[in-house]
Formats: sequence, structure tokens, C-alpha cells
Amino acid sequence: VQTCALPIYLYTLLINSKHRGKGYSKLLLKHFLDVNDRDKTLHTNTENIAAINLYSSFGFCILQRELNFYEDGSDAFFMKRTHENTI
Repeated sequence: VQTCALPIYLYTLLINSKHRGKGYSKLLLKHFLDVNDRDKTLHTNTENIAAINLYSSFGFCILQRELNFYEDGSDAFFMKRTHENTI
């Protein structure tokens, strides 16, 4: 019986507002993706268009919308990137 590796979950990617727009998110995300060849998953707010575009540009796709995911009641997209989706 072959065992399957669980995907790695990105819990938080946060850049201080003073340093946004300088490419740090892309650098950190690239490093996260280069850690190993396991699938990666994350959640992001459905209204955070910049994050959705960033993750999409790195091969993440939306698997589902999760209602009331965050404490404030806002929804999240659950996104996944398989290691076959490498860019």
C-alpha cells in the first residue's frame, strides 16, 4: 500500500503595509513553493483580489468557496497548487 503525502498548508502570508508593492509577497511565496514537491493549499478572502491574482499567477486554483470562514463572517476561497502545476 502506497501512502500519500498530505499537502502543505500556507497559514498566513502577511506583508506590512509600509512594504507592500515591493515584491516581497512573490519572494516569500516562491520560497514556500520551492520547499519541496508536495502539493500546497491555502485559504484567502474572496474579496482579496490582489492575493487571489498572486496565488493564481503561481498556479493555484480555486477548489471551493467556504462560507463564513473568517471570524468576521467573511468567506474564503480554498485554493490548491499541485506540484504538477509548477510554472
